[in-house]
Amino acid sequence: MALASVAIAEAQSLLSDAAALLAGPSLWSEDVLTPFLQQAHRELQDALWAAGKTEQFRKTSGAIAVTLGALDLGAGQPTDLLAPIALSEKVSAGAITTYVPMTEVFDVPIEAQAVALRYWAWKGGLILFLGSTAGRDVQITYRAKITEPTPVSATGVLTSDNVNVTTGDTVTAGGKTYTFRTALTSPAVPNEVLIGSDADDSLLNLKKAVNAEAGIGTKFSLGTTKNLQVSAGAVITHAITFTAIVGGTSGNDVATTEASTHLSWGNTLLVGGVGAGVASIGIIQGELFLGPRTAALAARSVGGDKVADVYDATAEKRLQAVIAAQRL
Repeated sequence: MALASVAIAEAQSLLSDAAALLAGPSLWSEDVLTPFLQQAHRELQDALWAAGKTEQFRKTSGAIAVTLGALDLGAGQPTDLLAPIALSEKVSAGAITTYVPMTEVFDVPIEAQAVALRYWAWKGGLILFLGSTAGRDVQITYRAKITEPTPVSATGVLTSDNVNVTTGDTVTAGGKTYTFRTALTSPAVPNEVLIGSDADDSLLNLKKAVNAEAGIGTKFSLGTTKNLQVSAGAVITHAITFTAIVGGTSGNDVATTEASTHLSWGNTLLVGGVGAGVASIGIIQGELFLGPRTAALAARSVGGDKVADVYDATAEKRLQAVIAAQRL
């Protein structure tokens, strides 16, 4: 089973990105190439489906329980569902042989609910129902997604000892230094954070400043803009988790420091960022073309037969990469 790193390494070599192969500063890093690999997967999936190669993407679910009155599948909707093809229903916990087809409609009709669901509609990525007066089981035949190689974002945790910060204390993350003040300076100085009523309230104001949430001019200073390298999560047990905006290993270089006797980081850098290269990928072989703003794919089956050309790319750079090995 191939890894995304195989495709990315071959792409780097064909782009003459010798620095990447020598573990030096890379122009075509894994983080840069991953979006093109993901786009290739999406284009490949569409090309195969259009070419009639549907057997690898067609799935049928088991029985999914729909409670009485429910208007959609909720958490029961398959996570790999790209688009539904057909739905059937039966009495809740009834025999599998009792499924009956449901009718697809553009909009769910306005009429009284009955024992059976009868209709379904596909809107905004959700399967919608009229609802029923009794619990039902549904079975979905659907077009499934190809699993894309996905990077993991680096994170870091800023922890308070539950004693409030003092004026002048600072926190640095994502290239910005935030300074706590008992009162915001006038005229405004960007990246000041108002000290709250307690330690958690101060952390909450810091979160708002990092994410540029509601509270500008009151909870944090005017001129403070959204941090483009990190986001700040909720205050949980006197701590905030910061997450790199860009997934992959580049987030592991984001510095995190503080000057406070009551705040501390787990590390001096965000940690845990993983590139998409560790992901198993694909179902076919392909040629990936990279232009200044485009990614195109000429898809080939595992056996080598040409399936489809997405389009003829007149690209600046050409990547010949194996982006497939896994057989579904």
